Amino acid sequence: MEAKEKTREEVMAEREARKKAKQAKKKPKTQNDLVNDVKNSSKTDSIMKMSAPDGSVESSAPTVNSKCTSGSESRKSTVDFVQKKQSPSSKIDSAKPNPIPKAVTDCATPGIPLNIKFLHDAPIVNDQIDGCILKERQAFSGVCQQDINLLSKEMKKASLHYIEGLETAPKPAITSSKTVVQVSPPVSSKPLESSGEPTKSKAELKAERRAKQEAQRAAKAVSKAAPVKTAPAKASPKPVEMKPAKSAIKRPTAKSDSEAKSKSVTFAGSSTKQASQNKIKLFSHLYREKSINYKSILNSIDLHPAVVGLGVQYSNRVIVGSNARCVALLYVLKQMLSDYKTPAEKEFSRGFEAKLEPAVNYLNQCRPVSVSMTNALKHIKWHLTQLPNNITDAEARLKMSHVITTYIKEQIEVAGEAISLFVRKKIANGDVILTFGCSSLVERILKEAHEAGVDFSVVIIDSAPWFEGKEMLRRLVKAKIPCTYVLISAASFIMKQASKVLLGAHALLANGCVMSRSGTAMVALLANTANVPVLVCCETHKFSERVQTDAFVYNELGDPNELVSTASPLNGWESNNFLVPLSLVYDVTPPDLVTAVVTELAILPCTSVPVVLRIKPTESSA
Repeated sequence: MEAKEKTREEVMAEREARKKAKQAKKKPKTQNDLVNDVKNSSKTDSIMKMSAPDGSVESSAPTVNSKCTSGSESRKSTVDFVQKKQSPSSKIDSAKPNPIPKAVTDCATPGIPLNIKFLHDAPIVNDQIDGCILKERQAFSGVCQQDINLLSKEMKKASLHYIEGLETAPKPAITSSKTVVQVSPPVSSKPLESSGEPTKSKAELKAERRAKQEAQRAAKAVSKAAPVKTAPAKASPKPVEMKPAKSAIKRPTAKSDSEAKSKSVTFAGSSTKQASQNKIKLFSHLYREKSINYKSILNSIDLHPAVVGLGVQYSNRVIVGSNARCVALLYVLKQMLSDYKTPAEKEFSRGFEAKLEPAVNYLNQCRPVSVSMTNALKHIKWHLTQLPNNITDAEARLKMSHVITTYIKEQIEVAGEAISLFVRKKIANGDVILTFGCSSLVERILKEAHEAGVDFSVVIIDSAPWFEGKEMLRRLVKAKIPCTYVLISAASFIMKQASKVLLGAHALLANGCVMSRSGTAMVALLANTANVPVLVCCETHKFSERVQTDAFVYNELGDPNELVSTASPLNGWESNNFLVPLSLVYDVTPPDLVTAVVTELAILPCTSVPVVLRIKPTESSA
């Protein structure tokens, strides 16, 4: 039988059908198209057959078009069949889930970990429940209810065991990968007995902890005070034992705590206690322990006898003044050089520098080293490092002695002469020059100006505790210069008569502040208020790289007994715990109160200090 030939129109129609089929495969179907395909297929094919009463279910695969094989469509067809076959009583309303506990605490007793997966965690698809998921949920609800009943029984047993005082309670074996809620066992208000001993309450435990802390603090205080003897061990505080009472529990009071502190540590000597009381906390970093044993120092090999004598003079204020202390130190270094012999297998520079270190430490113990002394020592050490290795001891002594002599001449004597020439031009006939305390440089300026024939008078302001202005008055009167002597309390009245103010300086800091004897800042402030120019006379070897804005960060403390005279009612202040005299040696004058600083280089503003400090190392190296 011959096949019938297709016409041209039929071939074209087949091609168009194939194109449409390809386009239909590429184009994604909508949800409505998929649902319609599933309904059409369910009408023509059998989907599921329910078996006999043994409970087994035989399911046949639904005959679905190859274009509708996704999981969502098969799940939809299953839902439709279940709704048709089930009786009305077996239908489950998704809006009314099975009754479950509202929270974990509704079915749990504190103390037992609990972790339950609730029914509402089951997935829901298209607001309907699948047949398989429905059965799982029904089966799980029964298991969950059994677990809850078992849990409540076990928790009742656990609570009974806990009340009876057993150490451990049985826990139900309920484990899960989700979160575990742990609740601490309830704290009973009544004391429970375990192994025959009464259980301590919260207040008793707190009191015991506090007593232990006080004992530890007392032990630390004893260990910190090294020279202080401690009381015997029986004085240590014992932990407070308090009996529990049903009605009320007494708590330790502040009085009992203070008594425990006082009984814990007792000091053997009253001197250390008195010394700690007579200190101001704000200036506690400035206090120095003066524990110098001169007998052991005299027998020491490291210290030269001249260094020991110089330290005694410093501590007793026999040598005072920045320039005087620096010159005395340099002359002692000359004596050390003349007596020094280089040890075997050592260089002169390294050996002498090792001898300098204990000497400087000793002098610093006697009295803090001044800025002029520090700069002089830097200069000497720098020249020590420049000595050649093959130099003999005699040549090294001669060279270093020449360095010290040159430093005294150039940095102190010649510098003072140059400053005197600069200031002399600023003093005119009839001027009233006001000065404070005693400065060797200011004394030299006034004497040379008087010898040059300038007619002027001097007002000397003085203050406690050392009254250095009296020595200044004695020297100027000996030179036949008319003087007036007043205390600092009358400075505001006498300032109106002054035409210029000349002040000395202990050091000039890098930020332009002037560090001088205590009271200088007050005099400069009064002069600034009265529009009187203030000239500070200071050599460049007193310039310091340190920056300081007040007198509290770094200072020197004097003897507080020097502030109190024997006839003063403040005599015997050591016995008064509420009175502590404070004697600050130096104060800091801000650069705004200083008109100019007169140096051997020129008359400069205070802000030129960093420039001078930058130039000086090049001069010393040259």
